[in-house]
Amino acid sequence: TDIALRSLLNRRDVPAAVCIATCCHHRCDAATYVNAPFLEELGMLAKTGDLERLASMAGWAVGGRGDVRAKRRLGMMAKRILDLGRVAWLRDNICGLSD
Repeated sequence: TDIALRSLLNRRDVPAAVCIATCCHHRCDAATYVNAPFLEELGMLAKTGDLERLASMAGWAVGGRGDVRAKRRLGMMAKRILDLGRVAWLRDNICGLSD
């Protein structure tokens, strides 16, 4: 997902419409995720490896056995935070709509 988003930077003056089904949140890392500054502003990257831990939590949203409802909820929240950072990056870098 993040590689696809970065590819939009090279489109020059060609208009773009974006529709991406985000996936593989658990594969995000500091080298590939597009908006680490967004997570830093939220105070979520205080220590080395925090992004990887957040990405790992995103994997909790699916799978598992037994009563894992609370863990799945945390996983969904992690996915949502990662995606909100992607939306903010698109807004700031592609759409030119920064605050």
